[in-house]
Amino acid sequence: MTVDALHALYLGVMKQFCCTAVWFLLSNSLWGQVGTTEESLSTAVLALRHSLMVWYREGHQQHPTERLTRVGNLTRKMLGEPGDRHLKTKGAETWGILLFVTDMLDKHQGRLPGDAHRLRVAGMSLTQMVELFGAHGVRMPPAAIQACFDLYERHMALTDSIPELLFPKRHIIMHMLEATPYFGNPRFSRPGWTNRLTNY
Repeated sequence: MTVDALHALYLGVMKQFCCTAVWFLLSNSLWGQVGTTEESLSTAVLALRHSLMVWYREGHQQHPTERLTRVGNLTRKMLGEPGDRHLKTKGAETWGILLFVTDMLDKHQGRLPGDAHRLRVAGMSLTQMVELFGAHGVRMPPAAIQACFDLYERHMALTDSIPELLFPKRHIIMHMLEATPYFGNPRFSRPGWTNRLTNY
């Protein structure tokens, strides 16, 4: 048995980080604040959805061959409420949301509190780790595996003061990386299937 990257990373650590980042942007009025708290949130979610769709379109124009799974819609129901925050996305959709929120944190950090920089670098660390997975086949060289460790440890160090990000799957990713020389590149893992490497 091995750790499944889909559930531990994409639907675990990455998804929870994206939820935190999206609500950070909403809570700090990146998309405006009009009327009552309820009205303001509803309007901000609509503006967030518009920004995401524009980002998808511009990204496709810049990288027409890149296949990025898109969220078909983004609603209040998918994001929850201030007291019950969540993000209802599928695994492949979550990758696109990670790229989007990291880009928003980068472009608008001058308008946001100081924590925006910390979240941006934490998001970039996850992005770069996944890009390393994508750059290699089943057998990852030791230097690439070490780089993944370094990136994930940086992500954890930057987010260890955020309570909602301190959950079991956060630690399980370390086990996934530790098992990479034995089970291979995590991007090839699937639920119920392993690709054990011999004579590595």
